Amino acid sequence: MRKVLLSLLAILSICCIVAGIVYVFPALPPPDGIWEPDWSPQGNLIAFRCVFVSFDDLAPYSFDEAEKNFYFYFWSDICVADQNGKQFRRLTSGGYVSDFSWSPNGKLLAWAHERNSAWESISIWNSQEQTTETFFLTEKIDWLSDLKWSKEGEKLYFGDTGAIFDISSEKLSLLPQQEVEGEELFGFSRSFDGVYLAIERFLDFPDGQPDLIITKGNNPVFIGFEYRWGSSYAWSPRENILAWTGDVIPKSEQNSEKDYDTVLFLTYAPTGQTIKYETDYSSLNCCNDVVWSPDGMSLALLAGYDLEILEFSKTDSGFPLSIANHSRLNLYDLYDGLSWSPDRKHLLLEKNYDNYQIWILDIQNNKKQSYSIDFPWISLSER
Repeated sequence: MRKVLLSLLAILSICCIVAGIVYVFPALPPPDGIWEPDWSPQGNLIAFRCVFVSFDDLAPYSFDEAEKNFYFYFWSDICVADQNGKQFRRLTSGGYVSDFSWSPNGKLLAWAHERNSAWESISIWNSQEQTTETFFLTEKIDWLSDLKWSKEGEKLYFGDTGAIFDISSEKLSLLPQQEVEGEELFGFSRSFDGVYLAIERFLDFPDGQPDLIITKGNNPVFIGFEYRWGSSYAWSPRENILAWTGDVIPKSEQNSEKDYDTVLFLTYAPTGQTIKYETDYSSLNCCNDVVWSPDGMSLALLAGYDLEILEFSKTDSGFPLSIANHSRLNLYDLYDGLSWSPDRKHLLLEKNYDNYQIWILDIQNNKKQSYSIDFPWISLSER
């Protein structure tokens, strides 16, 4: 279909020039949807997923050769544009790519490529030089959904496996066996300095509910004492603090058929000290996303139609932060996915329930505007 479209554009281009008529045509077809926005730490660019084929044509899942492991895919490309939707650029062209991640200085964007049900290479795009470098992994990775940079920008942390890729040496280090009792372990999300791992542990998989475990040097240093709902947890980019959500009722007293209010927990990994922020959100619709601001001084909690924002101040006590202010915004619609602007004044919201769109939220005024892309065009004129 793409070849046919390009051929038609070429024919139309010749016709228009011969006739002396001036027209403009898109340099490539606008995508059917954009989602999963990620604001650069520099604030000048926004990365997002974009799909250039009809969603009806996508194959959303597949099985491995043994038909035991189930993989869910979005066949999409990675694109970038500035905060005004201009300077659009498509970075990939087909295939399956992982989540992408900006380097701490905001100059580099990294993602992984999947082939034959395994992740086999890493690509890093340089936004200043407009070049992409690809590194092939010495060992293939079966599972990968999350990709994060180390605080120095020298390594990449792989979610789901805990592997580490050293960029300068191009060496992939796999995670050693974790000394954690449990039937199944998932997640493997590293703290900003790479010292701690957050792991989801199932004692009774797949029927049971997970605990949240934090390990250091493959030994547990914290075990979540209440049920952790879904996958809503995130490490602070500045402190070894893990934000995670759970129910107010201890697991031993829970009834799987009942609904409970959700609690936001903040755990300081070096000491295991945990503080609670109780909400009245239902555990059935909380929480779509938990995201720290780039400076680690604000936290956004997305739950259904509501957005909860916590602002912190530093303390000299055992816990590095205390809640200084909190506010709640009604978004009047369902959203999924968040990304902070570097100045903490705006949030990118992803809407993918009935269509795939990105919105920019002005937090102070609670006003949203669509993030529309100004796509490149080809100008055809008489010479």
